Amino acid sequence: MLKYPVGKAIQEAVNAINVLCVTKLHDYDMGINIYTQFIQKYPDHSADQFLKKMIKDLQLLKNKKLVVQTGKV
Repeated sequence: MLKYPVGKAIQEAVNAINVLCVTKLHDYDMGINIYTQFIQKYPDHSADQFLKKMIKDLQLLKNKKLVVQTGKV
């Protein structure tokens, strides 16, 4: 995502980051840090507003100490 900031790559990266950081590792800070790095590296990118919302959502989950899991084992 940081190396290839194009639409499809960003969508796939965000999905993978959310699955790994949120449902597998339960490490919201990791996702927040990746999205923050992207915004800092590409400040006028079309995905910035979406990623800022993702950061807020991750911070909300983190603050509420919610653990998100998938139905798969």
